[in-house]
Amino acid sequence: MASSASQSRKNDSRRSNAQTKTQKKTNERNIVQTTQDSALKNEIILIVIFAVTILLFLCNFGLIGVVGDAVSGVMFGVFGLIAYIVPVMAFV
Repeated sequence: MASSASQSRKNDSRRSNAQTKTQKKTNERNIVQTTQDSALKNEIILIVIFAVTILLFLCNFGLIGVVGDAVSGVMFGVFGLIAYIVPVMAFV
């Protein structure tokens, strides 16, 4: 009887150790996945900002059309001659 109780305790401790190891692996995977998601999100934001700054830069030189001329007019009204530098500064 005593041996079956000690055997039961050993089995319980093995199960809890296995569960703990499984939880640690799951937590490590979650941390890695979260880090990768964050890196991907940052890359997407950087690409979108780059696209917007290129668009603003092209607007300043009148290459976009009527809408570009309107955007350029607003930028020159707000920033003056610095409007040529603002898209570069926004990206940096």
